[in-house]
Amino acid sequence: MVKNVRNRYLSVSEIRELLKEAKSYPFENVYLCIYLGILTAGRLRTVLNIRKSDIDIENNYIKLDNFKSSRNYRVSISEEASNYFNKILVNYEDNEHIIRPTHFKDRKFPSQAMIEAPEAVFKLMDKLFNQKLNKQNNKERNEVVNFHTLRRSVAINLALSGVEIYKIMTFLNHSSVKQTQDYLNLEYLTARSETDLFLKNIFTDLF
Repeated sequence: MVKNVRNRYLSVSEIRELLKEAKSYPFENVYLCIYLGILTAGRLRTVLNIRKSDIDIENNYIKLDNFKSSRNYRVSISEEASNYFNKILVNYEDNEHIIRPTHFKDRKFPSQAMIEAPEAVFKLMDKLFNQKLNKQNNKERNEVVNFHTLRRSVAINLALSGVEIYKIMTFLNHSSVKQTQDYLNLEYLTARSETDLFLKNIFTDLF
């Protein structure tokens, strides 16, 4: 049985397009969800569980939960990101989730808040990237852009720009370089990069 492999990732221009579209939504949760997914390369559950107290603006890092390994880790953020959070977190309580609850199981008990990714996040991804795909088809389903695609996209673009594999491993909070190599499918990426360069050299100035 052939194992399905997700090779789809977003280019830098596609990531920028997604962020730009998300920014136009009146509901800040939409942009924040995508922004945090790209900024931290965190899995969806990790992103949804980020609280104000996890963001250290003074020291420029965010503390994240890795629910797959039951541990937490930190990722560094830029001064620009810290300044952004400094502005938007003014109205947040220290223990409040950055992605605010969409509804409550029981409004009498705030602890029953349901933290979910806004439905608009997935609709936006479908609109920009998935319209021509059949999600019921196994091969096409591997090309579908979903929230986890953000994590892969950040990691792959780092690899393509020459960032050391160990640094990417640390950023993703993987347990080994081998795990990161398998995750990025580096053989495929290297072959694609070399093929693209070869063909570019052939077809330059022909069109």
